[in-house]
Formats: sequence, C-alpha cells, structure tokens
Amino acid sequence: MSVIHQAHVLPHPFARHNSSRYKSSLSHHPLTSRHPSTDPHPTQPTMALNHNRTYRSASDPDPPPPLTGTLIVTVGANPSTQRTWTLPKSLLARHSTHFAALCASTSLSQTTLQNTTPQAFQNYVDYMHSSIYTLNPHIVGFRPIHQNTLAAILGEELGAKQYSDAAMRQLHAIFEPLSRMWISHARLSPIRAADVEVVCVRTGEGSVLRRLFFDAVTSHWTQTDVLNIGVGTETDADTDVDAGQMGEEVAVTWLELYNRYPGFRDALMESLRMKDAWREALLRPVEEYLKCQGAEEGVIERKGGEAGGGELGGRGRAFARPRPRPRPFHRSTSSRHMRQSVEAREENLGEIMREDEEDEEAVVEEEDFEVDADRPSGPG
Repeated sequence: MSVIHQAHVLPHPFARHNSSRYKSSLSHHPLTSRHPSTDPHPTQPTMALNHNRTYRSASDPDPPPPLTGTLIVTVGANPSTQRTWTLPKSLLARHSTHFAALCASTSLSQTTLQNTTPQAFQNYVDYMHSSIYTLNPHIVGFRPIHQNTLAAILGEELGAKQYSDAAMRQLHAIFEPLSRMWISHARLSPIRAADVEVVCVRTGEGSVLRRLFFDAVTSHWTQTDVLNIGVGTETDADTDVDAGQMGEEVAVTWLELYNRYPGFRDALMESLRMKDAWREALLRPVEEYLKCQGAEEGVIERKGGEAGGGELGGRGRAFARPRPRPRPFHRSTSSRHMRQSVEAREENLGEIMREDEEDEEAVVEEEDFEVDADRPSGPG
C-alpha cells in the first residue's frame, strides 16, 4: 500500500482565493480590514475607507463678477478747459490699476484728474480702445517730446505700465540719434529747459523718467556746455503753456534748473568725467530704463559683475551712472581718422564760406539792379 504525500503549496500573494480560511485571515488583518479597528490603542495604522469624506477642489476660486456700469472722468484743473468722458468701468480697470481700485467700489460714479491735460487723456483713451500707442499731432503747439512726456507721466500716475513704457520708448528714440553724433552740443538738443521742469515737478526723486531726461541732456551736451551753463546754453527763456501745474505758463532757464534741482546738478557735474567723444554712453539702452520702471531701490548690474546704485552721493535710487563706453581705439586716435576729421571740417567750412560769398554776390547784384531801375532812362 503506497502512501502519497501531498506537498503544501503556499498561495501566490496576487492570486484570488475563495477559501474561507483566507477570507477570514484577510478580514482580521490590520492593514486591509474594511472596518475600523475597535482597539482603543492601535499599534498599527488602519487604512479604513471613509465614504463620507469631504474632498476640496484644487481649482481657483470663482472669479469676481465682471464690472458693469460707467465712470464719468473729468480732466483738467481749469473749469473753462475741462473735458468729461463717460467710459465703461471694465475698460478702465483692464488697463489701469488706479482705475481698477476706483471701480471696485460700486457706488463710485465719477472722478476728476486735475494734473493732466484733456489732450493727453484723449491719447490714453485712444490707446485703451485700440491698444496702439499713438499721439494726435493735430493740436496747437504740438511737440513730440512734450506730449510723450505727459503720456509717460500719466501712465505712471494711473498705473498703466504698458502705456508709460511705450511713451518712454518714443522719448528714447527721439533722444538717441543726437547722442551718437560727434557734432552734438547744447544748442542742437531738442530738449528744452521747460521739458525738464515738467518732469521734475511731476515726478519724485529716483524716477526713471527723470533719470532718462538727465542722461539725455548730458549725452547731448559737451563738457564746455556744462561748464558754461547759463552762458552758452541760453538764448531766450523757454516757455511752455502746459509746464508746471498743467495750465500755467512757465518761463525757466537751464541755470535755474541747475540751482533748483540737486539731482540735475549732480548729473551734470558727474558727466564732466566723460570726454566728449564718449558721451553717447551717458544715455543707456532703453531696456535698462524700462526694467527699473517702478523700482524703489533699483540697482543695475554692470558688465563684469560690478553693481552700483543711485546718483552721485545718493542711496536707494533707481540708477547707477554708466561705465565709460569708449569708441574703438583706431577710430578715435589713429592719424588717419584725425586727418579725415580735419579734412571734413575744412571742407564744411569751405562750403559755408562759398555759400556766404554767393549770398553776398546775389545781394550786390540785386542792389545794382535796383539802382539801375531807379535811374531815369535816357532819350530814346
């Protein structure tokens, strides 16, 4: 009689078992039990499924309801020249943080902007509707520098950074060509003393727009212009109808600005360190101004890892003065370049003298013709 021994086969851990012993052992296992443990002091955590558990969504909360209604905006300090716009609150809040805060109050129905002109605000309204920065040139006494300056100031005051940046780009594009010309000097500069006065009155210390104007003036002027301020830079006093407090006629000279604003004085004095051939470096690339727009204590990283902050003697200001950026050595010091420069100047001087001689000859001929015409004609 043979005895057959059956080997005990262990169940595979992933196999399904229908035996009552396996189900019983599984139901009492502390990690796989479907029922919470009744032990008041459990030694192992239980993974009980709670079907009544509350789950929170990770999505953003519901957005606030869209703004409805309109806001009446009155612009101008003088009642005789004020203008009024009725604009949707949603349009104003989309482009301006200042208007967004005002429109958050549902009870507000009107506001007044006294420190700007109706023409400047109309340009901003056109920008809100089209998202294109343009200025209306068909106004009395239009000057691109002045109107772009008012646009940049308005953008800063309203918290419309894109609008302000667009205006500063236009100003930089106006300032840059003359700063790159070796014949640049104060009388060729398109910047008036009244333009700098407007910026200094309407902006605070450390303003990026103020820094842009100071750098542009110093890049246009020569060292001689700076040393002779009030003599070689003055003709008649500059006047601007919209200068000062927007509506008052202001007459100001460069010497008055020099004595009135320490920041402007420091910028001019520090620019004396830069030779005339290198003064184009005083006007930085436009991107360096825009990246510091709105910064209270900005520091510009220079090439080579060196950093600097503020104007001369100032701390916590938006800009450091630039490192000299000389022209190529062979262009500035070679005998060939110097000879070409001298020949060009002599040629220009010769052309001017020839034009003067031609003008004098034309005047003499015209006088002779008038004398001959006045003489009585002889007998025929």
